[in-house]
Amino acid sequence: MSLNTATSSMRALSLSCAASSSRHFTSSAAVLAGGKGPKKSNVQQAGKRKAVGFAGKAAKSRPIMGPMNKGIKLSYAMAVPAPDLGDLTPYSSDVITAEHVGTPTVFTKQAVQAINSFGLPRRMDKEFKSGGPATVIRSATVDMASRFQSEAGSSSQDSRYMLTGDVGSGKSVLLVQSVAQALSAGWIVIYAPRAQSWIDSSAPYAYSPETQTFHQPTIATSMLNSILSVNGAALKQIKIDSTNLFDFIKDVVRDTGGAPKGLERVFDVLAKQTQSPVLFAIDEVNALFSKSVYRSPEYELLEAYHLSTPRLALDYLSGRKAFARGMTLSTYSHSTPNLALTTDFLYALELPTHSPITPYSKFEPTHLAHASSGFKKIEVPYGMSPKEASGLFQIYARKGWLRRSNDEVFMGAFMASAGNPKELRREWLGDLKAYEQFDPSVSV
Repeated sequence: MSLNTATSSMRALSLSCAASSSRHFTSSAAVLAGGKGPKKSNVQQAGKRKAVGFAGKAAKSRPIMGPMNKGIKLSYAMAVPAPDLGDLTPYSSDVITAEHVGTPTVFTKQAVQAINSFGLPRRMDKEFKSGGPATVIRSATVDMASRFQSEAGSSSQDSRYMLTGDVGSGKSVLLVQSVAQALSAGWIVIYAPRAQSWIDSSAPYAYSPETQTFHQPTIATSMLNSILSVNGAALKQIKIDSTNLFDFIKDVVRDTGGAPKGLERVFDVLAKQTQSPVLFAIDEVNALFSKSVYRSPEYELLEAYHLSTPRLALDYLSGRKAFARGMTLSTYSHSTPNLALTTDFLYALELPTHSPITPYSKFEPTHLAHASSGFKKIEVPYGMSPKEASGLFQIYARKGWLRRSNDEVFMGAFMASAGNPKELRREWLGDLKAYEQFDPSVSV
Protein backbone atom coordinates (compact mmCIF):
# COMPACT_ATOMS: atom_id res chain seq x y z
CA MET A 1 0.00 0.00 0.00
CA SER A 2 1.46 3.41 -0.92
CA LEU A 3 1.94 6.21 1.57
CA ASN A 4 -0.78 8.28 -0.12
CA THR A 5 -3.23 5.38 -0.03
CA ALA A 6 -2.53 4.74 3.68
CA THR A 7 -2.96 8.44 4.49
CA SER A 8 -6.26 8.56 2.62
CA SER A 9 -7.46 5.44 4.43
CA MET A 10 -6.63 6.86 7.86
CA ARG A 11 -8.36 10.16 6.99
CA ALA A 12 -11.45 8.22 5.92
CA LEU A 13 -11.37 6.30 9.20
CA SER A 14 -11.22 9.45 11.33
CA LEU A 15 -14.05 11.08 9.37
CA SER A 16 -16.14 7.93 9.70
CA CYS A 17 -15.61 7.85 13.50
CA ALA A 18 -16.42 11.55 13.91
CA ALA A 19 -19.57 11.37 11.82
CA SER A 20 -20.99 8.26 13.42
CA SER A 21 -22.52 7.80 16.86
CA SER A 22 -21.83 4.79 19.08
CA ARG A 23 -24.92 3.10 17.66
CA HIS A 24 -23.89 3.71 14.00
CA PHE A 25 -20.17 3.05 14.44
CA THR A 26 -18.82 1.39 11.26
CA SER A 27 -16.37 -1.46 11.14
CA SER A 28 -12.84 -0.19 10.68
CA ALA A 29 -11.62 -3.37 8.95
CA ALA A 30 -13.20 -2.51 5.59
CA VAL A 31 -11.88 1.02 5.64
CA LEU A 32 -8.34 -0.02 6.56
CA ALA A 33 -8.39 -2.62 3.78
CA GLY A 34 -9.28 0.03 1.25
CA GLY A 35 -12.91 -1.10 0.90
CA LYS A 36 -16.00 1.07 0.89
CA GLY A 37 -17.54 -0.30 4.08
CA PRO A 38 -21.28 -0.91 4.64
CA LYS A 39 -23.78 1.10 2.66
CA LYS A 40 -25.39 4.12 4.30
CA SER A 41 -28.87 2.67 3.88
CA ASN A 42 -27.86 -0.51 5.71
CA VAL A 43 -26.36 1.51 8.56
CA GLN A 44 -29.51 3.60 8.97
CA GLN A 45 -31.72 0.50 8.83
CA ALA A 46 -29.58 -1.21 11.48
CA GLY A 47 -29.94 1.84 13.70
CA LYS A 48 -33.73 1.55 13.56
CA ARG A 49 -33.81 -2.08 14.67
CA LYS A 50 -35.03 -2.71 18.18
CA ALA A 51 -32.65 -4.23 20.71
CA VAL A 52 -33.51 -7.89 21.18
CA GLY A 53 -33.23 -9.67 24.53
CA PHE A 54 -32.32 -13.25 25.32
CA ALA A 55 -35.91 -14.44 24.75
CA GLY A 56 -36.06 -12.87 21.31
CA LYS A 57 -38.35 -10.09 22.54
CA ALA A 58 -37.72 -6.41 22.25
CA ALA A 59 -35.89 -5.25 25.34
CA LYS A 60 -37.73 -2.60 27.34
CA SER A 61 -35.89 0.61 28.05
CA ARG A 62 -34.96 1.01 31.71
CA PRO A 63 -34.34 4.28 33.57
CA ILE A 64 -30.66 5.05 34.06
CA MET A 65 -29.60 4.84 37.71
CA GLY A 66 -27.81 8.12 38.17
CA PRO A 67 -27.98 11.63 39.63
CA MET A 68 -31.18 12.41 37.70
CA ASN A 69 -33.15 9.82 39.70
CA LYS A 70 -33.29 11.84 42.91
CA GLY A 71 -36.24 9.92 44.31
CA ILE A 72 -34.30 6.69 44.78
CA LYS A 73 -33.20 5.98 48.36
CA LEU A 74 -31.02 3.17 49.65
CA SER A 75 -32.31 1.47 52.76
CA TYR A 76 -32.52 -1.86 54.51
CA ALA A 77 -35.26 -3.79 56.19
CA MET A 78 -34.43 -2.75 59.78
CA ALA A 79 -33.66 0.93 59.08
CA VAL A 80 -35.31 3.41 61.46
CA PRO A 81 -35.37 7.21 61.44
CA ALA A 82 -32.65 8.97 63.43
CA PRO A 83 -33.96 9.85 66.91
CA ASP A 84 -34.72 13.47 67.74
CA LEU A 85 -32.69 14.49 70.78
CA GLY A 86 -33.52 18.16 70.48
CA ASP A 87 -35.49 18.20 73.74
CA LEU A 88 -32.43 17.16 75.78
CA THR A 89 -30.70 19.83 77.85
CA PRO A 90 -28.08 21.73 75.78
CA TYR A 91 -24.51 21.11 76.95
CA SER A 92 -23.41 24.51 78.31
CA SER A 93 -21.67 26.07 81.30
CA ASP A 94 -25.07 26.55 82.98
CA VAL A 95 -25.58 22.80 83.44
CA ILE A 96 -21.98 21.80 84.18
CA THR A 97 -22.55 21.90 87.90
CA ALA A 98 -22.64 19.37 90.73
CA GLU A 99 -26.46 19.57 90.80
CA HIS A 100 -26.66 18.36 87.19
CA VAL A 101 -24.34 15.35 87.45
CA GLY A 102 -26.03 12.48 85.62
CA THR A 103 -28.03 14.78 83.32
CA PRO A 104 -28.15 13.63 79.68
CA THR A 105 -27.31 16.55 77.42
CA VAL A 106 -26.81 17.27 73.72
CA PHE A 107 -23.96 19.36 72.30
CA THR A 108 -24.84 22.81 71.00
CA LYS A 109 -24.74 23.71 67.30
CA GLN A 110 -21.47 25.63 67.81
CA ALA A 111 -19.85 22.61 69.47
CA VAL A 112 -21.10 20.23 66.77
CA GLN A 113 -19.71 22.45 64.00
CA ALA A 114 -16.33 22.58 65.76
CA ILE A 115 -16.34 18.82 66.29
CA ASN A 116 -17.10 18.29 62.62
CA SER A 117 -14.20 20.58 61.66
CA PHE A 118 -11.68 18.85 63.92
CA GLY A 119 -13.08 15.31 63.75
CA LEU A 120 -13.40 12.74 66.51
CA PRO A 121 -11.62 9.60 67.67
CA ARG A 122 -12.73 6.64 65.56
CA ARG A 123 -15.02 4.96 68.08
CA MET A 124 -16.66 8.20 69.22
CA ASP A 125 -17.18 9.22 65.60
CA LYS A 126 -19.24 6.09 64.96
CA GLU A 127 -21.32 6.62 68.07
CA PHE A 128 -22.04 10.31 67.45
CA LYS A 129 -23.04 9.69 63.85
CA SER A 130 -25.50 7.02 64.91
CA GLY A 131 -28.12 8.79 66.97
CA GLY A 132 -26.72 12.25 67.67
CA PRO A 133 -23.97 13.93 69.75
CA ALA A 134 -25.34 13.38 73.24
CA THR A 135 -23.27 13.17 76.43
CA VAL A 136 -23.67 12.85 80.19
CA ILE A 137 -22.52 15.33 82.82
CA ARG A 138 -20.08 13.53 85.14
CA SER A 139 -18.26 14.66 88.27
CA ALA A 140 -15.07 14.73 86.18
CA THR A 141 -16.84 17.11 83.77
CA VAL A 142 -17.60 19.52 86.61
CA ASP A 143 -14.00 19.33 87.85
CA MET A 144 -12.68 20.24 84.41
CA ALA A 145 -15.08 23.19 84.20
CA SER A 146 -13.67 24.59 87.43
CA ARG A 147 -10.14 24.30 86.03
CA PHE A 148 -11.11 26.31 82.96
CA GLN A 149 -12.51 29.04 85.17
CA SER A 150 -9.53 29.21 87.54
CA GLU A 151 -6.74 28.89 84.97
CA ALA A 152 -8.01 30.98 82.08
CA GLY A 153 -5.46 33.67 82.90
CA SER A 154 -2.46 31.47 83.66
CA SER A 155 0.33 30.21 81.40
CA SER A 156 0.12 26.75 79.88
CA GLN A 157 3.57 26.16 81.35
CA ASP A 158 1.78 25.47 84.64
CA SER A 159 -1.34 23.93 83.06
CA ARG A 160 -0.15 20.86 81.16
CA TYR A 161 -2.67 18.14 81.95
CA MET A 162 -2.84 14.47 81.05
CA LEU A 163 -6.12 12.57 81.44
CA THR A 164 -5.34 9.10 82.76
CA GLY A 165 -7.51 6.11 83.51
CA ASP A 166 -8.33 2.52 82.68
CA VAL A 167 -9.62 1.19 79.39
CA GLY A 168 -13.12 2.46 78.63
CA SER A 169 -13.28 4.91 81.52
CA GLY A 170 -14.29 7.82 79.27
CA LYS A 171 -11.06 9.79 78.79
CA SER A 172 -11.78 10.69 75.16
CA VAL A 173 -15.35 11.73 75.98
CA LEU A 174 -14.09 14.00 78.77
CA LEU A 175 -11.60 15.53 76.33
CA VAL A 176 -14.39 16.32 73.83
CA GLN A 177 -16.51 17.76 76.65
CA SER A 178 -13.56 19.97 77.59
CA VAL A 179 -13.26 21.18 73.99
CA ALA A 180 -16.96 22.14 74.03
CA GLN A 181 -16.53 23.88 77.40
CA ALA A 182 -13.59 25.92 76.16
CA LEU A 183 -15.48 27.00 73.03
CA SER A 184 -18.49 28.15 75.04
CA ALA A 185 -16.18 30.11 77.36
CA GLY A 186 -14.57 31.99 74.46
CA TRP A 187 -11.26 30.13 74.29
CA ILE A 188 -9.32 29.59 71.08
CA VAL A 189 -9.37 25.81 70.57
CA ILE A 190 -6.92 23.56 68.71
CA TYR A 191 -8.05 19.94 68.89
CA ALA A 192 -6.27 16.92 67.39
CA PRO A 193 -8.49 13.83 67.87
CA ARG A 194 -6.27 11.36 65.98
CA ALA A 195 -2.61 12.02 66.66
CA GLN A 196 -1.80 8.60 65.24
CA SER A 197 -2.47 10.05 61.77
CA TRP A 198 0.60 12.25 62.30
CA ILE A 199 2.92 9.23 62.42
CA ASP A 200 1.22 6.50 60.35
CA SER A 201 2.83 7.49 57.01
CA SER A 202 -0.53 8.43 55.52
CA ALA A 203 0.58 11.90 54.36
CA PRO A 204 3.44 13.29 52.25
CA TYR A 205 6.63 14.38 53.99
CA ALA A 206 9.91 15.96 52.97
CA TYR A 207 13.13 16.72 54.82
CA SER A 208 13.83 20.36 55.65
CA PRO A 209 17.52 21.21 56.21
CA GLU A 210 16.46 24.49 57.81
CA THR A 211 14.54 22.88 60.68
CA GLN A 212 16.24 19.47 60.50
CA THR A 213 12.84 17.78 60.64
CA PHE A 214 10.60 16.13 58.08
CA HIS A 215 7.85 18.55 57.09
CA GLN A 216 4.25 17.33 56.70
CA PRO A 217 2.58 19.98 54.51
CA THR A 218 -0.86 18.40 54.05
CA ILE A 219 -1.26 17.74 57.79
CA ALA A 220 -0.24 21.33 58.58
CA THR A 221 -2.71 22.65 55.99
CA SER A 222 -5.53 20.56 57.46
CA MET A 223 -4.80 21.85 60.98
CA LEU A 224 -4.70 25.45 59.79
CA ASN A 225 -8.05 25.08 58.01
CA SER A 226 -9.64 23.65 61.18
CA ILE A 227 -8.20 26.43 63.35
CA LEU A 228 -9.53 28.97 60.87
CA SER A 229 -13.06 27.58 60.64
CA VAL A 230 -13.53 27.12 64.40
CA ASN A 231 -11.87 30.27 65.79
CA GLY A 232 -12.51 32.81 63.03
CA ALA A 233 -13.94 35.61 65.17
CA ALA A 234 -11.15 35.48 67.76
CA LEU A 235 -8.40 35.25 65.13
CA LYS A 236 -9.59 38.48 63.47
CA GLN A 237 -8.79 40.33 66.70
CA ILE A 238 -5.15 39.16 66.84
CA LYS A 239 -2.61 41.21 64.90
CA ILE A 240 0.34 39.75 62.99
CA ASP A 241 2.63 41.95 60.90
CA SER A 242 0.35 44.30 58.95
CA THR A 243 -2.73 42.08 59.02
CA ASN A 244 -4.71 39.87 61.39
CA LEU A 245 -4.22 36.19 62.14
CA PHE A 246 -7.38 35.18 60.27
CA ASP A 247 -6.22 36.66 56.97
CA PHE A 248 -2.67 35.44 57.57
CA ILE A 249 -3.87 31.82 57.82
CA LYS A 250 -6.01 32.25 54.69
CA ASP A 251 -2.89 33.29 52.79
CA VAL A 252 -0.79 30.45 54.23
CA VAL A 253 -3.18 27.64 53.27
CA ARG A 254 -3.03 28.72 49.62
CA ASP A 255 0.56 27.44 49.55
CA THR A 256 0.63 23.91 50.93
CA GLY A 257 4.42 23.76 50.75
CA GLY A 258 4.74 26.63 53.23
CA ALA A 259 2.08 25.32 55.62
CA PRO A 260 4.46 23.70 58.19
CA LYS A 261 6.34 26.97 58.75
CA GLY A 262 3.05 28.87 58.67
CA LEU A 263 1.56 26.58 61.35
CA GLU A 264 4.57 27.13 63.59
CA ARG A 265 4.25 30.90 63.12
CA VAL A 266 0.56 30.75 64.05
CA PHE A 267 1.39 28.85 67.23
CA ASP A 268 4.07 31.42 68.10
CA VAL A 269 1.59 34.29 67.71
CA LEU A 270 -1.08 32.49 69.75
CA ALA A 271 1.52 31.80 72.44
CA LYS A 272 2.38 35.48 72.84
CA GLN A 273 -1.07 37.08 72.62
CA THR A 274 -3.10 37.57 75.79
CA GLN A 275 -6.50 38.50 74.35
CA SER A 276 -7.93 34.95 74.39
CA PRO A 277 -6.86 31.84 76.31
CA VAL A 278 -5.84 28.87 74.15
CA LEU A 279 -6.72 25.20 74.63
CA PHE A 280 -4.46 22.73 72.83
CA ALA A 281 -6.15 19.31 73.15
CA ILE A 282 -4.71 16.05 71.77
CA ASP A 283 -6.12 12.51 71.77
CA GLU A 284 -4.01 9.42 71.06
CA VAL A 285 -1.10 11.44 72.45
CA ASN A 286 0.93 8.28 73.05
CA ALA A 287 1.64 8.37 69.30
CA LEU A 288 4.02 11.27 69.94
CA PHE A 289 6.15 9.15 72.28
CA SER A 290 6.86 6.30 69.88
CA LYS A 291 8.40 5.42 66.53
CA SER A 292 6.55 6.51 63.44
CA VAL A 293 5.87 4.47 60.32
CA TYR A 294 7.69 7.06 58.20
CA ARG A 295 11.18 6.14 57.01
CA SER A 296 14.37 8.08 56.44
CA PRO A 297 16.29 8.02 53.13
CA GLU A 298 18.30 5.19 54.71
CA TYR A 299 14.99 3.33 55.17
CA GLU A 300 15.14 3.52 58.96
CA LEU A 301 11.98 4.20 60.95
CA LEU A 302 11.76 7.80 62.10
CA GLU A 303 10.94 8.73 65.67
CA ALA A 304 7.83 10.87 66.09
CA TYR A 305 9.90 13.89 67.11
CA HIS A 306 11.67 13.81 63.73
CA LEU A 307 8.38 14.91 62.10
CA SER A 308 7.32 18.56 62.06
CA THR A 309 3.78 18.23 63.45
CA PRO A 310 4.60 15.94 66.41
CA ARG A 311 7.68 18.05 67.13
CA LEU A 312 5.59 21.23 67.31
CA ALA A 313 3.06 19.55 69.61
CA LEU A 314 5.82 18.22 71.87
CA ASP A 315 7.24 21.74 72.23
CA TYR A 316 4.04 22.81 73.99
CA LEU A 317 3.29 19.53 75.77
CA SER A 318 6.76 19.40 77.30
CA GLY A 319 6.82 23.07 78.28
CA ARG A 320 9.66 24.14 75.97
CA LYS A 321 7.12 26.63 74.62
CA ALA A 322 3.99 27.89 76.34
CA PHE A 323 0.86 29.93 75.71
CA ALA A 324 0.82 33.12 77.78
CA ARG A 325 -2.79 32.26 78.59
CA GLY A 326 -3.96 28.73 78.08
CA MET A 327 -3.75 25.02 78.75
CA THR A 328 -2.66 21.80 77.12
CA LEU A 329 -4.91 18.81 77.70
CA SER A 330 -4.18 15.39 76.30
CA THR A 331 -5.03 11.75 76.74
CA TYR A 332 -3.91 8.41 75.36
CA SER A 333 -5.60 5.46 73.73
CA HIS A 334 -5.49 1.86 74.92
CA SER A 335 -7.41 0.42 72.00
CA THR A 336 -6.21 2.18 68.83
CA PRO A 337 -4.87 -0.51 66.47
CA ASN A 338 -1.09 -0.51 65.95
CA LEU A 339 -0.56 2.13 68.63
CA ALA A 340 0.96 0.65 71.75
CA LEU A 341 1.74 2.44 75.01
CA THR A 342 5.54 2.52 75.06
CA THR A 343 7.64 1.71 78.10
CA ASP A 344 8.99 5.27 78.13
CA PHE A 345 5.48 6.73 78.30
CA LEU A 346 4.18 4.33 80.95
CA TYR A 347 7.26 4.63 83.16
CA ALA A 348 7.43 8.42 83.04
CA LEU A 349 3.74 8.85 83.93
CA GLU A 350 3.84 6.03 86.51
CA LEU A 351 1.10 4.11 84.75
CA PRO A 352 0.55 0.33 85.04
CA THR A 353 2.76 -1.66 82.69
CA HIS A 354 2.15 -4.99 81.00
CA SER A 355 5.62 -6.22 81.91
CA PRO A 356 7.88 -5.29 84.85
CA ILE A 357 10.41 -2.47 84.50
CA THR A 358 13.91 -3.72 85.30
CA PRO A 359 17.42 -2.24 85.10
CA TYR A 360 17.67 -3.99 81.74
CA SER A 361 14.58 -2.35 80.26
CA LYS A 362 15.39 -0.25 77.20
CA PHE A 363 14.32 3.37 77.03
CA GLU A 364 14.46 5.93 74.23
CA PRO A 365 16.08 8.94 75.96
CA THR A 366 14.23 11.70 74.06
CA HIS A 367 10.82 10.09 74.46
CA LEU A 368 11.51 9.53 78.14
CA ALA A 369 12.54 13.17 78.59
CA HIS A 370 9.38 14.43 76.86
CA ALA A 371 7.12 12.15 78.91
CA SER A 372 8.90 13.12 82.15
CA SER A 373 8.50 16.86 81.58
CA GLY A 374 5.98 17.41 84.35
CA PHE A 375 2.45 16.56 83.22
CA LYS A 376 -0.27 17.03 85.82
CA LYS A 377 -2.35 13.88 85.82
CA ILE A 378 -6.13 13.94 86.09
CA GLU A 379 -7.46 10.49 86.91
CA VAL A 380 -10.76 9.58 85.23
CA PRO A 381 -12.61 7.12 87.49
CA TYR A 382 -12.90 3.54 86.23
CA GLY A 383 -16.65 3.47 86.72
CA MET A 384 -19.58 5.85 86.63
CA SER A 385 -21.69 6.58 89.67
CA PRO A 386 -25.26 5.22 89.58
CA LYS A 387 -26.55 8.68 88.71
CA GLU A 388 -24.05 9.07 85.82
CA ALA A 389 -24.78 5.59 84.50
CA SER A 390 -28.51 6.36 84.63
CA GLY A 391 -27.96 9.36 82.36
CA LEU A 392 -26.06 7.21 79.87
CA PHE A 393 -28.83 4.61 80.02
CA GLN A 394 -31.40 7.29 79.13
CA ILE A 395 -29.36 8.37 76.09
CA TYR A 396 -29.06 4.81 74.83
CA ALA A 397 -32.78 4.27 75.32
CA ARG A 398 -33.57 7.46 73.38
CA LYS A 399 -31.30 6.35 70.55
CA GLY A 400 -33.05 2.99 70.39
CA TRP A 401 -29.94 0.99 71.18
CA LEU A 402 -31.43 -1.06 74.03
CA ARG A 403 -33.32 -4.30 73.58
CA ARG A 404 -35.21 -3.57 76.80
CA SER A 405 -35.11 -0.39 78.89
CA ASN A 406 -36.14 -1.28 82.42
CA ASP A 407 -34.61 -1.23 85.91
CA GLU A 408 -33.63 -4.89 85.72
CA VAL A 409 -31.55 -4.34 82.59
CA PHE A 410 -29.93 -1.21 84.04
CA MET A 411 -28.98 -2.68 87.41
CA GLY A 412 -27.81 -5.99 85.97
CA ALA A 413 -25.42 -4.23 83.61
CA PHE A 414 -24.28 -1.73 86.25
CA MET A 415 -23.37 -4.45 88.73
CA ALA A 416 -21.64 -6.61 86.13
CA SER A 417 -19.56 -3.74 84.73
CA ALA A 418 -18.76 -1.86 87.95
CA GLY A 419 -20.05 1.22 86.10
CA ASN A 420 -17.29 1.27 83.45
CA PRO A 421 -18.78 3.07 80.41
CA LYS A 422 -17.30 0.69 77.86
CA GLU A 423 -18.45 -2.39 79.76
CA LEU A 424 -21.87 -0.86 80.29
CA ARG A 425 -22.26 -0.56 76.54
CA ARG A 426 -21.25 -4.18 76.11
CA GLU A 427 -23.85 -5.31 78.60
CA TRP A 428 -26.67 -3.14 77.30
CA LEU A 429 -26.11 -3.89 73.66
CA GLY A 430 -26.19 -7.61 74.38
CA ASP A 431 -23.94 -9.79 72.26
CA LEU A 432 -21.58 -7.26 70.64
CA LYS A 433 -20.99 -9.06 67.35
CA ALA A 434 -24.65 -9.76 66.81
CA TYR A 435 -25.56 -6.15 67.55
CA GLU A 436 -22.91 -4.76 65.22
CA GLN A 437 -24.45 -6.87 62.45
CA PHE A 438 -27.77 -5.24 63.33
CA ASP A 439 -26.20 -1.73 63.20
CA PRO A 440 -22.52 -1.61 62.20
CA SER A 441 -22.28 2.06 63.17
CA VAL A 442 -22.58 1.17 66.86
CA SER A 443 -19.22 0.15 68.23
CA VAL A 444 -17.58 0.10 71.61
